[in-house]
Amino acid sequence: MLSRSLAILASVVLLAGCAATADPKPEADPAPTEELTSESIVGEVPVTFGSAAMTVQVHPIVRAGESLVLTLDVVVDDDSSDVLTSGPLDALMPLWSSSSDLSLSDWVGVRLFDLYSEEVIAPALDESGIAVISRTEASAGASTERVQLVYGDSFAQDFDLAIPGGGFVGEVPVMEADVPDVEGADFVDLGAVVSQPVVPMVSYSQDLASATRTDADAEKALIALSADFLFGYDSAELTDEARAAIQAAAEQIGDREAGTVQVIGHTDSDGEEAANQDLSERRAAAVAAVLGEFIDATEYPLVVSGRSASEPAAPNDTEAGRLQNRRVELLITTPKREEGAISDLEAGELPDTNGMVATGAMGVDVEGTRPWHISAEHAYNVKNHLVVELKIEALDGLVGAAGPDIFGGTATGPAGS
Repeated sequence: MLSRSLAILASVVLLAGCAATADPKPEADPAPTEELTSESIVGEVPVTFGSAAMTVQVHPIVRAGESLVLTLDVVVDDDSSDVLTSGPLDALMPLWSSSSDLSLSDWVGVRLFDLYSEEVIAPALDESGIAVISRTEASAGASTERVQLVYGDSFAQDFDLAIPGGGFVGEVPVMEADVPDVEGADFVDLGAVVSQPVVPMVSYSQDLASATRTDADAEKALIALSADFLFGYDSAELTDEARAAIQAAAEQIGDREAGTVQVIGHTDSDGEEAANQDLSERRAAAVAAVLGEFIDATEYPLVVSGRSASEPAAPNDTEAGRLQNRRVELLITTPKREEGAISDLEAGELPDTNGMVATGAMGVDVEGTRPWHISAEHAYNVKNHLVVELKIEALDGLVGAAGPDIFGGTATGPAGS
């Protein structure tokens, strides 16, 4: 089971807690003899838009009151200035912004990570849902443009930075200093911030054999056991295979500090409400009876209930949705126990899959609204997290059309090759 994955950033970076063999990615670090200032360049990554090549230069993060201010310079390569119809920031903004059609100005893809605390920070927004920024005025043919973004502060000494289309910059330092100037623009308006959340990183995993789904963060875990795997039709009698799935769930609960475990039965919306309520309660009780054999009930007391179809996980108007809704959930709201290092994890066999399989360097071709080639050429250990950079290449040569369906994509998708 893929039981320790942490987060995915569409078209950019995959973070997962599993075994790593690649050398660590170089960290952001100015030259040893250079005095660190807010104008120092502490990291840089290449970014492309179609045939235009650019470099994103990263400056130290400045702590300003209750916020953080990140300064990025986008430098266009000499041979690419005439390719862009506007400035480099206008070209990159759709790639760096929302995956929905709600806003192309939230810059949500440019995220900070506090991996020690397992927290992620997206740019601060104003009351209209637009990122609070200061930036160079867009200009066709511009060779360099600067943007400053505001973030909430988790009070770490440094942060890791994900740049869509570019990659991962580790350990960007935080300093107390004046926020750098942006030529031709006002200072970033910290007073306009209405939202700058610091949120826990959430993991999602799914056991391909039992269809068990797990959503977890540092403070809680929700394990959804598929009722179709656990029970026969309209039955509360466990199948022969159910015991192993419940034992695996018990092991995940044991990775948490002691606390109450809610065992909650759910059904789809087919049938009578009274019958569904009764079935959801009986199925929850059956799972709890077996779960109690694998965990210490004095440390993890079980509270059993049924919710019928009142809390669907998906719409009930499709068979796929109804399948997700027929489930027994295990909810525990305690922190994770301290984990061992990545190198201490045991290797295991990958489960069989009906999907495409290839080495990271070879990659796979994906057909959808457009054809794409997806590869993972680099992986490295950052603070006990495995970081895998995904390269997504458009095979039709188009720039600025929808991205791969499997990622949802930004409104414009990855920019060409």
